[in-house]
Amino acid sequence: MPWQAIGGIIMAMYTRRNLDKFILIVIAFIAIWGLNGCNSAATPKVTETPAEPTATAAPPTPTPIPAALTVNGKPVLQMVYDAWLASYEAAQEAAGNKATDGEAQEAVLDEMIYQTLLAQGAAENGYTVSEDELDGRLAQAAENAGGEAALATWQEANGFDAESFRESLRLAMAAAWQRDWIAENVPQEVEQVKARQLLLLDEDTANLYLSQLESGAEFATIAKIVDPTLGGDLNWFPRGYLTQLSVEKAAFALEPGEISEIIESDLGYHIVQVLDRGIHPLTPEARNTLQHLAVEDWLAAQREQSEIEILLP
Repeated sequence: MPWQAIGGIIMAMYTRRNLDKFILIVIAFIAIWGLNGCNSAATPKVTETPAEPTATAAPPTPTPIPAALTVNGKPVLQMVYDAWLASYEAAQEAAGNKATDGEAQEAVLDEMIYQTLLAQGAAENGYTVSEDELDGRLAQAAENAGGEAALATWQEANGFDAESFRESLRLAMAAAWQRDWIAENVPQEVEQVKARQLLLLDEDTANLYLSQLESGAEFATIAKIVDPTLGGDLNWFPRGYLTQLSVEKAAFALEPGEISEIIESDLGYHIVQVLDRGIHPLTPEARNTLQHLAVEDWLAAQREQSEIEILLP
């Protein structure tokens, strides 16, 4: 079964709202905690006649299940990493790309860490995946795959068995829940500015227009010359929304009616005029961007304070 089909099964389960730029590989990941079970020690046999104690054979020490890494003390299994890596490389090849071994390893490890951190965050917020909910998602995955046999065939081909696949879905669902929890905490209204700009490709022209503005020329008139379609309108935007942070920073430093100096960016030379500012409802696109940033910021903070150990050779 093509990897894209299974990828669709897994990714369709997430309410992502375009929040993240994570790797769209075949399956979320698996991290099965606490599989190093313990055997009970044998109970010494008591005889009627006291006798010299005899040594009781110690139970065999459980063989540790190899882990690729640990996140806050919780292992992510080596077999899961291997399956993820193989799936990622297959996806890259299907897309006509060729990642180096180091690039592939880094991409897969990053994604496994992020998913694990999200799942741990969900647990801290009191969310657990119920068995009924998990059974429903597994049934959906089988249906979308073309039946239980087709799903089992794919699992085997990609290094998973039924139990590891089940646990991977459990953690993927928890990670998705945490993403949505972070996203929903982004407010509907935030401080914004309403602005317009002149964007010029050369500094001399920018200086010419700034001189005209300082001499009393109307910003709107020049903006229509520079940008006949939109008149340089940037509309309302919050902090963190514009791709050119220098322009955004300059805009938020202005009061309504004020005009900036020339701002150089990767796009060219900007002159910004702020028309209004205050608490204003976010557009769907702007809120989506802030939700994306909220998830990224949360992950960055969690990763910074987490104990992560890479165990790969």
